[in-house]
Amino acid sequence: MDTHFTNPLGPPRESRLTAAPQPGSGARVWAGAVIVAAGLGLIVLGGCFLYGVMLLVQHGEPGRGAWILQVVLYVMAFACFAGAALLLGVGLWGLTRLLLGKLDPSPPEP
Repeated sequence: MDTHFTNPLGPPRESRLTAAPQPGSGARVWAGAVIVAAGLGLIVLGGCFLYGVMLLVQHGEPGRGAWILQVVLYVMAFACFAGAALLLGVGLWGLTRLLLGKLDPSPPEP
């Protein structure tokens, strides 16, 4: 007896009208969000380094040690900004690919 609940003669039918959800897309979204958040955190950290430079400049003519500290702070700030640009680019590129559905399909399971 064939009912609409079971069909012992073959595998269950899959609807071709809707696309099957990609496994792990939620994890990819979270990974992209963490990368973007890390990029924004590096922007904040670079701003803190530049605030330290601003405090050094406000106090008049700095000595040799203050000039070295100022150069180190500038280098650290711009390194943070470069890293933030890289992280934001990679994170937003990955999230855009995920949103547009251009990710490589996962291999079928045997």
